[in-house]
Amino acid sequence: MGTEYNGLQISGEKRGARLTVKGGYTYGKAMEDASLGESTVQGSGATNPAQNSNNLAVERARTSTDRRHGFGASVIWNIDYYNGGNPVLRALLNDWMLSTIVSARSGAGLTITAGTDRNLDGINNDRANVSGDWRLDPDRARGEAIEQWFDTTKFTPAASGADGNSGRNLVEAPGLKNVDIGLFRDVRLRGRAMMQLRVESTNALNIVNLANPGLSVNAPATFGKIRAAREMREVQLGIRFSF
Repeated sequence: MGTEYNGLQISGEKRGARLTVKGGYTYGKAMEDASLGESTVQGSGATNPAQNSNNLAVERARTSTDRRHGFGASVIWNIDYYNGGNPVLRALLNDWMLSTIVSARSGAGLTITAGTDRNLDGINNDRANVSGDWRLDPDRARGEAIEQWFDTTKFTPAASGADGNSGRNLVEAPGLKNVDIGLFRDVRLRGRAMMQLRVESTNALNIVNLANPGLSVNAPATFGKIRAAREMREVQLGIRFSF
């Protein structure tokens, strides 16, 4: 099946004696007739196969890996500014390297399922029916967003023997924002030996990145609700020796 991608990519880089900055932004859209990586065979483990292999014309949608917006930037800062005569301060303040990676991207597409075999083809992968505008503001208060990421009242199971009319990958999942920081210091030992002090933190700002909402109309207790978040801040201290 055909796949089509259109996008705009912008990147920039600035190198300096002590500071190097790189960054890039992508605005794109990836569409496909049907997902090549998702089987229509029951029990295949596919997360989003065609609901009716005899009607693939309705499967055209954004790809499962499509992200409308993507941004990434990195900063490497060599901290070596103290020129005073105090050898202790010079040893403590200089020769550090600060590394930062900032990333942000839109959410992937999510498919609203019926939760049961509505079209009676023996495969429980049918989509729900949709009627009206299901969109809700993702930037409203978090307490409201996690209780109803989209308007669940607009989705219903299809009639018995019929396919659901909602599109594949229709709803957009929560996006992702992340900042990773590392602080490193090389200490030369005897000969070629080197010791590196390392402090590394993933999701250093402890940003709350929401996980996906429940997607099955047949599970009203979780449908449209978000009950988890991605990884929170982690800090790692280490010492590395090289000879």
